Amino acid sequence: MPSADRAILWGVKDLSSVLKTCVLVALLFLAACVSKSDPAVSDYRRGLAAYSAGLNDRAIAFFTSAIDRQTLPNADQANAYERRCAANIAKGFFAVAISDCSDAIALNNQLAPAYNGRCWARARTNQAAAAVSDCEKAVDLDRDEKSYVHNLGFVYETLGDPAKAKTAYGRALTIDSTYVEARDGLARVIEQINANDG
Repeated sequence: MPSADRAILWGVKDLSSVLKTCVLVALLFLAACVSKSDPAVSDYRRGLAAYSAGLNDRAIAFFTSAIDRQTLPNADQANAYERRCAANIAKGFFAVAISDCSDAIALNNQLAPAYNGRCWARARTNQAAAAVSDCEKAVDLDRDEKSYVHNLGFVYETLGDPAKAKTAYGRALTIDSTYVEARDGLARVIEQINANDG
């Protein structure tokens, strides 16, 4: 193999990151072309593309720009807050995520992902008791979303209620029997229940 070809191959250590970048560039270009008349909509769509590609810093920046322009329709504004919440959770910025999801809920109190995001961020910041109502609301709004039911189980487990956690994890597995996180959670709480009974 010629040395130039080897250098190219050696320079590409992670093909999936290259593909993500290519997809992102294409999506950003399309977003810019579609909404030249409204920069907030362009930024919102760029944020969605960046988040989908796992580029959370860029997603946060684009969503912030879209939100700050204050020209998005309420539904898109709420979604921008919720997606920025999700990107902040991915970065481990739980306090900011709680604020973003609260802002999303203020704009759209039927936005299940915002309740779920706030639930998860609260659970990760030792606010499990406050997270319960958010988890329950997310599940009420979308009973078929396995991750919402799983997160409810996680919160109950965190609160030391293995019976409720067992019910939630079991429900998540009825939605998707291959859901590894729910299966692992169920095994943990069953072990805990058996230890308490023994």
